Amino acid sequence: MSKFLGAILLVGFVISSFLIYPMLPDQIPNAFANYGEPSSYSSKFSVMISFGIGIFTVYLTMLFVSRIIQSKYQRFQKGIEGIFLIIILLLSVVYSGIIVNGLELNFNMLPLVPLSVGLSLIVTGNEIQRYKANDHTAIPLINAHNDLWNKVRHFVAKGLFIGGLLMLPCVFFPVKSLLIIFLTILGLLIAILLLGSYQIYKKHYINPSNKPF
Repeated sequence: MSKFLGAILLVGFVISSFLIYPMLPDQIPNAFANYGEPSSYSSKFSVMISFGIGIFTVYLTMLFVSRIIQSKYQRFQKGIEGIFLIIILLLSVVYSGIIVNGLELNFNMLPLVPLSVGLSLIVTGNEIQRYKANDHTAIPLINAHNDLWNKVRHFVAKGLFIGGLLMLPCVFFPVKSLLIIFLTILGLLIAILLLGSYQIYKKHYINPSNKPF
């Protein structure tokens, strides 16, 4: 399904580029300042070709990696494809924003930052749940390591998912406060994930009552 949706986005990119190209001015934005306003410009051909190469490369990489994983790690295939699809989607969204600005419709790009990061964290957090280690082996030490991984994995996945959800409403804040709120959420999320993961490790291995031996 991800490969099919990726192909649709790729075809949509090609068709829309051919249709929009004549309507664009010779120079369109290729970079944006702190508050999402265009800060530099390049030729429309170079910008569109760059994004085309980027999207096409990510799609080919998805096909290549998916083929490798399918032979040995099929249960991870959908998760990996989903991550690649999100990358293609984000590139398409950024490209659309650049084209809209190129058409002089004054679309601010800054809200795309929390939107893109938030969606990426939600998908990543959801997909991490698939990477469960087998905690029922005959070797106690391996069981202990796998149990720790599963606990950390569950905590990180939940944190990423919730953090991603909290970032999405940032798109409705005023531009000047949006970046501050987004960075605050991101900083708190990183701190919580690091400290929480360490506490799980500490409880699992450092606390004598939880040692495997």
